[in-house]
Amino acid sequence: MNAPVDVSLFARAAKPITSYRRFWAHRFGPAPFLPMSRKEMDALGWDSCDVILVTGDAYVDHPSFGMAVVGRVLEAQGFRVGIIAQPDWHSADAFKALGKPNLFWGVTAGNMDSMINRYTADRKTRSDDAYTPGDVAGKRPDRAAIVYSQRCREAFKDVPIVLGGIEGSLRRIAHYDYWSEKVRHSIVLDSKCDLLLYGNAERAIVEIAHRLAAREPVADITDVRGTAFVRRSTPEGWFEIDSTSIDAPGRVEEHVNPYLTISDQAKAQGDTCAKEEGTGMPAVGAGAQPLQFVPNPRVKLKVPPRDRSVIRLPSYEAVKADPVLYAHANRVLHPETNPAMPARWCRRTANATSG
Repeated sequence: MNAPVDVSLFARAAKPITSYRRFWAHRFGPAPFLPMSRKEMDALGWDSCDVILVTGDAYVDHPSFGMAVVGRVLEAQGFRVGIIAQPDWHSADAFKALGKPNLFWGVTAGNMDSMINRYTADRKTRSDDAYTPGDVAGKRPDRAAIVYSQRCREAFKDVPIVLGGIEGSLRRIAHYDYWSEKVRHSIVLDSKCDLLLYGNAERAIVEIAHRLAAREPVADITDVRGTAFVRRSTPEGWFEIDSTSIDAPGRVEEHVNPYLTISDQAKAQGDTCAKEEGTGMPAVGAGAQPLQFVPNPRVKLKVPPRDRSVIRLPSYEAVKADPVLYAHANRVLHPETNPAMPARWCRRTANATSG
């Protein structure tokens, strides 16, 4: 029987990015370009790279290319950053070009999802790639984040892998895959990365780099905002909350205007003309009294501490078999991830199973 695995996503207050003491390698100064070969490393006086970034895009030292931004941010912290752009993924040889990274691999598919980059909506192969010199297509594999992570592990298996980019952000829990028409595991499981960063991850990757440089094991880095990772059980002392207590699985009905009377609500439900005209609910009628909600003084809810709360989403098998639970899991995930949406706790977990 497969053992349960947690894909955990954690958030806490971020440390100011300028508050870290710079790593010792800052004495080398900024590089004209991030090195892409041993020859370029030798010209900079480097014997090794602290971080090696692998990307499915060409390397252009410009803010419109995500890995260029991440590389320069890490360089400003004093780390020696190399970059491997659009490597030949058929073997691990191209991933050994800069030697073994001292701290970690940083992996991304690039600015675009690799499947969208390579295929049209009707699954026809595209003839060009805007992020490749000469618009040449086919320079990155399907599901590049997974393939690159596998090759990095093959090249130097003991080096931590930190996965990011759009593929990591969109696929960090069980998700529907349009190309195979099935629900796939979290990309954390498929890529076997040590940490996944989602969203704007500059602060997170700087903190991770400094903690790894301080010889902290990557398995112990489980409290960085905007990260996802795998572990087999909820730690002792944590509070586990069933996701169905936050969002009831099932059809999502239109929100009822609390300022309508019962008769107005009944009228609104049958009034389709107003909806077709884009006006939504009809206005409150003359003399209508708004509903008043009074808390029950007998009900006293104990809210678990924010920093030790886990929301348990349905298992991978459950969301794969039931579209209602799939929708429920995503409804819970997004408000808990986006700070602009109402969120009750800061910790999210999703069940999956080990292969």
